[in-house]
Amino acid sequence: MPTKYHIIQRHSFNSVTESGGCVTDASPQMDWAIGLPFDYVRLYAERKGWKIVPIIESQLELKTFEYDGSTYEIYHDGFNIKQIMKNNREISWDSLPSVLKGLL
Repeated sequence: MPTKYHIIQRHSFNSVTESGGCVTDASPQMDWAIGLPFDYVRLYAERKGWKIVPIIESQLELKTFEYDGSTYEIYHDGFNIKQIMKNNREISWDSLPSVLKGLL
């Protein structure tokens, strides 16, 4: 089963999905890691001083929105947005339409 990880950097917050020892999906700023061994990405992140934390999805709440022909899923812990998905692909806060930002 794939495991999602948050990658917490000093000024940004990204994620990668690992399955079978390889990165299979990633947030836009981490898309360079897709196809690489997860251990390589983990060691790289550690050398950079980044934290890698598994996402425990059962602890997150989900809000789903349909807007302009797309499905948006917002995962949050009650206080902070942890992940934004558009049509099953992770996107950044900046890519979220302003009308949806106003609802959160």
